[in-house]
Amino acid sequence: MKNIAVVVIFIFSSLNSKAQARKIELGIRAGINLGSLYGLGTDFTYFNQNKKDFFGGVVGLQFRYRLSPRYALKTFIQLEQNAIFLHDITVQDPSSYEYKQGDKIYKQSYINMPILFERSFGNRVTFNFNGGLFLGVLVKDVLVTKVKQQFISFGQQPTNETFEAKKNNHKLFNLGLSFGTGVLLPVTKKIFVSINIQDNLGLMNIAKDYPNNSL
Repeated sequence: MKNIAVVVIFIFSSLNSKAQARKIELGIRAGINLGSLYGLGTDFTYFNQNKKDFFGGVVGLQFRYRLSPRYALKTFIQLEQNAIFLHDITVQDPSSYEYKQGDKIYKQSYINMPILFERSFGNRVTFNFNGGLFLGVLVKDVLVTKVKQQFISFGQQPTNETFEAKKNNHKLFNLGLSFGTGVLLPVTKKIFVSINIQDNLGLMNIAKDYPNNSL
């Protein structure tokens, strides 16, 4: 199994260290992650029409070292959420009691760290492109079941229930390509806001025992 995450990032601040020119920039990252799993172990056949996009949060820290005004090395450490979201299917509670309708979310949270080479264009407002490799470490692997409709007697109101179960079906590490683009907007001489789109594309199968132990 592989995973792909398209991330919108906001860098709220850059703290500058100067000799003759700014060399080191530190930033806080926060944004929205569109995370998905694909490849072996993610084909649910009958339920594929029920798969929906999953949006999660992203938080982290960024470090940029400028080799020149136009070229830089950049890395960041951030927590990302990836998932398969099966919408409006028949679900069961932990004791295998079957409900009528609900959602299943196979959710994995990774701490990802890419190493990127960045090229910038422009003067006061700058645009950039970057690319490199990333390493991910799994920190959470769960199945979330959300009950939306039960088999109930006529006239009885349904009650929503949510169950979360820990899983151990995925490998500890993930590895892949990372590439993105963005714009850097100056606020003051030492503070910038950067809006960036970053794609972390996993290149290894993270399922442990497919096909014997799928999601």
